[in-house]
Amino acid sequence: MLYGYMGKLLFVDLSNGTFEIRELTEELARNFIGGYGLGAKILYDEMPAHTDVFAPESMVGFLAGPMSASRAFFGGRYMVVSKSPVTGMWNDANSGGYFGAKLRHSGFDGIFVKGISEKPVYLYLNDGNVEIRDASHLWGKRTIETEEILRAEVGEDMNAAIIGAAGERLSHMACVMNDEHRAAGRGGTGAVMGSKKLKAVVVRGDREVPVFDKERLVALNRQVAEDMLHGANKDIREWGNYGTAGQMRAMLLIDDAGVKNWSSTYEADYPLDKGNAIYEPAYEAGYKVTRYVCHCCPLGCGAKYEIDDPKGKLPKHGASRPEYESQAGLSSNMLNSDRDAVVYVNYLTNEYGFDSIAFINTLSWACECYEKGVLTKEQLNGIDFKWGDPEAMEAVAEAVCQDVGEAARILRNGTQFAADLIGAGHEYLFTIGGIESALHDPRNSPWYLAEGAVEPTPGRHMKSPLGGSLRGQAREIRYNQRGLGFTDAKLKSENMFSECCGYCHMYDTAIANLKWDYLQAITGFTYTPIEKHLVGMRIFHMRNAFNVREGWKRGDFAWSDRIIGKPPLESGANAGVTHDVNQAIDSFYEAMWMDMDGKPYKETLEWLGHMEEVIEDLYGEDGKV
Repeated sequence: MLYGYMGKLLFVDLSNGTFEIRELTEELARNFIGGYGLGAKILYDEMPAHTDVFAPESMVGFLAGPMSASRAFFGGRYMVVSKSPVTGMWNDANSGGYFGAKLRHSGFDGIFVKGISEKPVYLYLNDGNVEIRDASHLWGKRTIETEEILRAEVGEDMNAAIIGAAGERLSHMACVMNDEHRAAGRGGTGAVMGSKKLKAVVVRGDREVPVFDKERLVALNRQVAEDMLHGANKDIREWGNYGTAGQMRAMLLIDDAGVKNWSSTYEADYPLDKGNAIYEPAYEAGYKVTRYVCHCCPLGCGAKYEIDDPKGKLPKHGASRPEYESQAGLSSNMLNSDRDAVVYVNYLTNEYGFDSIAFINTLSWACECYEKGVLTKEQLNGIDFKWGDPEAMEAVAEAVCQDVGEAARILRNGTQFAADLIGAGHEYLFTIGGIESALHDPRNSPWYLAEGAVEPTPGRHMKSPLGGSLRGQAREIRYNQRGLGFTDAKLKSENMFSECCGYCHMYDTAIANLKWDYLQAITGFTYTPIEKHLVGMRIFHMRNAFNVREGWKRGDFAWSDRIIGKPPLESGANAGVTHDVNQAIDSFYEAMWMDMDGKPYKETLEWLGHMEEVIEDLYGEDGKV
């Protein structure tokens, strides 16, 4: 018996309306775990090299890990995998909520979809049964309305991964939404769903995940709960009070949060009286109406807000509390201190299915372009888009979301696309590989830049940042990332394993030392110390090999000038910094047994095992390039 898994993978072809159910083998589960590990292996094997991202042969996958629906604490994440319309390379994004657990309850560990439907459809998985249903009546609907209609159609106990208008229009910023406003956000996978006319994946069922040692699992959960209440990790409860946005003020004080499209500092342009108005505790008393808790989470870092809304822009049941990225991007990076505007624009991005990180960076880029005369008032639909003007910010956001006018044509695909389209504004970009940075400044925290450059999905900030072991060190130390490769490789391997299991990153401070205990209790799998390292290494290299087979090499995920401090800022904690990211990349590639172009050595792939197709594709039968 395969403990910890449902043992089934679903493959759907929307071009001919057929599907196939395949067995998930123990070999695949043990060596690629789940999530994007399993997703990378399947897409590598099933999707031809050089497939256009919107072609019928292009695939999109939805996968959970063994933690999901097992009743393990912090095990509520799921992954969406595909090619990225931004990079043309590998993409994965993950989200919390309940979709991952409900996917497993429906009888499957993963779903893979190819083909293009003639009309809008949604997949309906119900207790092992599969249907492809008409979704014409859902096309054009916003995310919450779509979810409400689906619940009325199939039952309140369902869950769904949904695209909004952004995905339907094939925006490069389109994400996949679930549980109203939880988002698998980065890289544009929502556009891949839209290209297939796939409005939603709906899952329902009550099948149980077989657990190897239920008593041990309960004991581990009890240990975590006790530690959160009374032990060394009791401070983690603050995340439950304020969510990720609780770090907003601290990030401002160290010049880690963006200010004025990353061109300034809080001391120069966003004094603390503005920052304090946006700081999360200022919201809680008048805004928070309920806490949101993901599947099997003992913390609950989400919340619903209600604001004074005389114009009736928000739903009566409230809007999701902005995460830190949205909070910083719509406040300090726009020089805005209007809290209502932050909540409203964040609501818009979720309702229309945009990646909020990409969207809010696009707003700040457009604002600076307008200030510098790169964008005209006419190109912004007549909006006088000035810094610190919440009404102007809302108006531009509405135009892009509702696809209105020249502003939407220019901005709908993010900053890199917009700059290329108008042939200007590249000096104001804050991107890696064409993807907008999260709201942590690599000039302050250089590990985010190195991480974003070596990742098969560029621009990320939650995949074990390279050099992150230097956090809190003096400036002259943290900018010297030579010789950290083996530490970085170890952390990268651990991160790949954890995410593919389905862990939320809140586990870092709660159950990090217990993650292998959880996996053994759920699956019964045991690994030697070297096998533990190999699992994460194998997953990284499978994702990276997907890109190498496409022709990717080091340097293709280029970083914009501003993000490395070129030219450097003149004031603040990051003054004078121009970061040389290559030292960290060289060290990491060496530790991961890759050449300096980012290609794994043949011996590396042989050592990892289960990479035979990759070896043949990259080196041929004779072992030569």
